[in-house]
Amino acid sequence: MKSASLNYGRKNIEIFLAGRGKRMTQLGAELGDGFYLSYIHKDFLPGHIKALRNSAERDPFKIVYSTMIVSSQKEFEEARAALSFRLVDSPQEVKEHIGLTEEINSEIKQALSEGGPPNAAKHVPSEWVEQFVITGSASEASNELRNLINENGIDEFQLPIGSPKEAEKVISRTSKMFE
Repeated sequence: MKSASLNYGRKNIEIFLAGRGKRMTQLGAELGDGFYLSYIHKDFLPGHIKALRNSAERDPFKIVYSTMIVSSQKEFEEARAALSFRLVDSPQEVKEHIGLTEEINSEIKQALSEGGPPNAAKHVPSEWVEQFVITGSASEASNELRNLINENGIDEFQLPIGSPKEAEKVISRTSKMFE
């Protein structure tokens, strides 16, 4: 490994950090060219963005937000599964805000170890899912996402794709929401 090198990079590659805790947000603002906010509880999104904007040491500093857009029961269950592993390592203030007790946290962790996110999903209450993802009809979801972007000064939205087989359908549906 002593002779290993990366000689094909360029000097102006943007560095983005990601996280959900205050220390990671601060570090991202100090060191990064941007920050990636994924599955952030919507009540905490403005605070994260304000902290990033106030502490960012680079201009421009780009904020990217990513979460699922859910418009069917199947997608809702996928979002519940995707949220399961994000909940167990959420900041304590988020856990307290949603009522995630240590008992439920342990149940989710155990279910994750026994069968992954699909198995753990049953321990994630429906009302929690709606606090982390965009839900509703195409027009409701479009309005909610537009409002989140405009009210919070989000620079970019990244659509997560859970299944490569579904990618074309999800991208097509989502792009039609914003025509």
